[in-house]
Amino acid sequence: MRTDLNTIASHQGFQNTLEQINFAPVVDVLWSKHQWTPLQIKQGINQYKQLLFLLYCYPHEAIVPDRETDQVIHAHISTKDQYMADCEVLFNRALEHEQGFGTRGNIDQLAWLYTFHRTQRRIAQQFHQEPTLWLHPAYCVLRPEPT
Repeated sequence: MRTDLNTIASHQGFQNTLEQINFAPVVDVLWSKHQWTPLQIKQGINQYKQLLFLLYCYPHEAIVPDRETDQVIHAHISTKDQYMADCEVLFNRALEHEQGFGTRGNIDQLAWLYTFHRTQRRIAQQFHQEPTLWLHPAYCVLRPEPT
């Protein structure tokens, strides 16, 4: 039982830290470069935060985002110093973002699809949502720890 309380406290601490991250530079990129609407931005940032939480909860698992969330990830990466500082606060290192996952043959594609569907199941379970079946996976993978 004590481990469960420690885990809950740890997860709450991460959520609190995540809520302190200033996503204004990411919003600026999504607004100016991609012409996203305020609703798209709000949803995209929320989905990105969910992925970051999963990366915290499952540090040894790769995460495949959907294409829209990957645009948010790239917007965050484009802020360079902000991105590095945010990752340092959240994970004590930059996230590994490997592009091209799912494009290097049949085995790679199967691993990519499996990882994407596992990511979507984890989001549904963790955040008590219905699985989203209409999303398309991005051809990339995120990892909190280098492989």
